[in-house]
Amino acid sequence: METSTSSSWFLASPFRVDAVECKDPVRMASASFSPAELELSWIVVDPRSGRAVNVSSRRAVAVDRHWYTGETLVRYAVVLGGSKFEATITCSEEAGCLNLREVSLTVEDADGAAVSGEGSLRLLAAAMDGPRSKAGEREREEAKRRYEEFVRSKRGRKESKARREVLVDLCCSAVSAVAVLGFIASVVLR
Repeated sequence: METSTSSSWFLASPFRVDAVECKDPVRMASASFSPAELELSWIVVDPRSGRAVNVSSRRAVAVDRHWYTGETLVRYAVVLGGSKFEATITCSEEAGCLNLREVSLTVEDADGAAVSGEGSLRLLAAAMDGPRSKAGEREREEAKRRYEEFVRSKRGRKESKARREVLVDLCCSAVSAVAVLGFIASVVLR
């Protein structure tokens, strides 16, 4: 699959690549395996330099159900340059068959915000320029550890932001209460 990366629309929009978007889903017999057992390698290649980088974990880091459709979401993620590259396979199970509906790749920063196409290209270029390693068991464990650390950090930032917002709300409420009481006191004591 080839993607044009020079348009202003691509560079400014949140990065998302849909590799498979099926109107007629791909069917696979699922009696012998579960969606969590699927493996994925999403390789991004720079045709000019011939360099490549795998932007997905080989094994799933999370398997969830979509809250509304009930479809299974199998997530493969790696952390590169402080951002999370996440490939998601969306599938459903009907009559003993696993229906593959969508395969997509997105990038988000440590705060959970989508990274633009331009930002994603910078992250990919830095990853391609970095050192190469064989994907042995130790590297897989290290990648999983980095992903879990990223998720913990993201959760911590979210909780810290929520605490800060509660404190600001409390301060605003106190100032409003003092203003109202001051107004009432000035009217009564007049």
